Amino acid sequence: MRALTIIFYLFLSIGAFAQGKDSVRNDTLIAFQCHAIASIYQNPPLCIIDNKISKHDLDSLDVNSIIKLVVFKDKEAIKKYGSKGKNGVIVITTKTFAINYYQKKFSALSAKYATYLAENHNNEEDIGYIVNGSPVDGKPEGRIKILYDFSMDKIKYFNFMENPFYNGGASRKYITVITTKK
Repeated sequence: MRALTIIFYLFLSIGAFAQGKDSVRNDTLIAFQCHAIASIYQNPPLCIIDNKISKHDLDSLDVNSIIKLVVFKDKEAIKKYGSKGKNGVIVITTKTFAINYYQKKFSALSAKYATYLAENHNNEEDIGYIVNGSPVDGKPEGRIKILYDFSMDKIKYFNFMENPFYNGGASRKYITVITTKK
């Protein structure tokens, strides 16, 4: 029953996230979600933000900065997080953390990529990504999630280079070509 109540409040808060800016203030919503979970249980679920345990101080977290939210419950939470996860676990990954994470992973694969990021203050606006022959386009959130979820042991080929087709227009000046193992 306790797990159902947590899920109910998460769905309630996620549903409220989908509301327009005029209907719900983000800071109020995060505070509501945080305090609602904490007030229902003497032992609220473990909350992890960007790989660090949080003391449910989500009041300052901007909901628009979240790229991934995962909920673990019951045996899965205990298996993954030990006794700390006995009341469930909420794992939140922010966009900034995800970008820094995959940039660090990819920098280990290419000195040119690492140098470019260092010289451009980790700004990757001029970098296009091609994975298994297909450009990773669309909204930045989609690109971030795809690149963040890459497992290093699945990468067969990684090359960062100047785009030979760059003409100063809509194309990117640099491209990163990634091929994964089948």
